[in-house]
Amino acid sequence: MRKEIGKCKYCNNSIFDNDKYKTLNANGDKIMFHIQCFRKVRKEAKNLMKEGFINF
Repeated sequence: MRKEIGKCKYCNNSIFDNDKYKTLNANGDKIMFHIQCFRKVRKEAKNLMKEGFINF
């Protein structure tokens, strides 16, 4: 039986204990992504930085 440990912030689907996932901690909040969703988010963030919408 698979145990749900959270929800992916990108696709809004459940993350189970045997799935591959990435956890980010931002301002005390735990943000979880599936690995494939995290790669999409990272790619979109890089594109927005190139266009000047996000500054780090």
